[in-house]
Parts: sequence; C-alpha cells; structure tokens
Amino acid sequence: MYHSVIFGDKNTWDDWQLVPQTRPFFAPPAPKVKTVDIPGGDGLIDLTESLTGYPVYSNRTGSIDFIVVNDFYEPVSSHEEWFKVYSRIMNYIHGQKMRAYLEDDPDWYYEGRFSVGSWKSGKNYSEITINYDVGPYKWRNKTFSEEVKESENWLWDPFSFIDGAILTQFSNIELSQNDRSKSFDMNVNIIGSAPIRPVFTIELQAGATMAIRWITPIIDQGTTHVHNIEESGVYSFDDMIMYHRTVFYFYLTNDHGAAKISMDFRRGSL
Repeated sequence: MYHSVIFGDKNTWDDWQLVPQTRPFFAPPAPKVKTVDIPGGDGLIDLTESLTGYPVYSNRTGSIDFIVVNDFYEPVSSHEEWFKVYSRIMNYIHGQKMRAYLEDDPDWYYEGRFSVGSWKSGKNYSEITINYDVGPYKWRNKTFSEEVKESENWLWDPFSFIDGAILTQFSNIELSQNDRSKSFDMNVNIIGSAPIRPVFTIELQAGATMAIRWITPIIDQGTTHVHNIEESGVYSFDDMIMYHRTVFYFYLTNDHGAAKISMDFRRGSL
C-alpha cells in the first residue's frame, strides 16, 4: 500500500507515481459556532444549535503534499518527464469538482473541489501540493440498501463491537390488513453521524392509502411529523431529517388494500 489518494478515477501512485510526504488525510471541519454576548449578563448565549438541533460545520480545507518520482528509482525509462506529469495532473484535477478516496479508508469518499497548489522541481524528484475544499462529511461508497445486502452474510470475527452495526433490512416492508402498521427505531449505528434525508419508494395496491409518522428526538424534542401518501411513487420530504436517532411508523390509513415500502439513504460520518 502506497497510502494513495484516488481523485475521481485516478490513483496518485498507479497513474502519476506520487508518494505522499506524510500519510494523507482530510483536515477536520470547523464547527460553525454562534454566540451572543449580552451586556450586563454572565457568560455568552450559545446559539450554535438553535436552528437545527445539532452542530453544523464548515468545509474541510487544506492540502496534501506529494513527492513526484522522476529519476528517483530504476528503471528511469519507465517514468515520464516531470513537465509531462505536471500537465497531466493539471489537466485532470485543477479546479475540478470530484470525489476523493483515501486508500487507507476505502469505504468512504469525500466530495468537493481540488486544485494544484504548487510544484517544486528537484534533481531526483519533484514536489507537488494538491489543495482541497470538500464537504464536512465523508460518505459511504455504498447506499444503505447495498450495505444491507452485503452484510447479510456478516462474519463474527471481524465484527467491531465499538462502531459496528448489524444492519436491518428496510426494503420491501409490507403492510396489509393483517399487519396494518410497523415501526422502526433507528440509531446512530444505523443512520451514521451525518444528518441525512431518506428516500422512500412506495407501492400502494387496491386503493390503499398510508401514512409515514416519524420523530427525531434530538431535533424535534418530542414533536411528531406525519405525511399522508395516496399514490405510489418515490418520495423525499424536506422536513424529514434523520440525525443520531429517528423513530418511524408506517401504517395503513384505510380499511382495504396493501402497501409496500422501501427506504434508502447514504450514511455519512465525520
């Protein structure tokens, strides 16, 4: 392992022979902290979470320094001249928005804009700096439904008791007159630590109507939300944000018909 970074579909070692000067990482995002100083009062009023119920963050910004192997090792004939490598990297990455993956953390990606910051040419090797401005969260390569399918044959030995989760299937949830409602209590191990908005695929049969009721305690502080569904389709609701823990209730709202619901999302993490 060369601790490469994959920018788009280019591997920094395999495609450009870049070696990171230190193990690469994306700098942590700065929390957006908002406080108000009230004259005559002690301390400050912290309004950081007043709009969302959870902290929000700025983008991750920084740079990764690489060594560009020119004539540093044999055979010399296998390497391009430095200015050709420079042009190839510039043409591919400079000013472009794309996904980036760390070879050390291959199940997650970062997304944002990248640029070439500087280039220093030396006798045996050159140095290049790649700047990044990416979102605050990293995201799973697979959607939740893909993760669930992959984890159906999960193994005991490599399972992590610290941050591992036995994922529950949320595809093709069936409601009928014999089973008019179902509920799901989803925690941070299932959702991930990033606020997300799920997508529902709903099939209504034989004139059925249904409702989705949910509560996110950390955001809603006990407030229950309801959306009524009268037609089959794909739904995403602007006021539905999952964060750390969300409780869902799916139920039929009439006396006939049946329904089938699937839920999907992509997990995020700091």
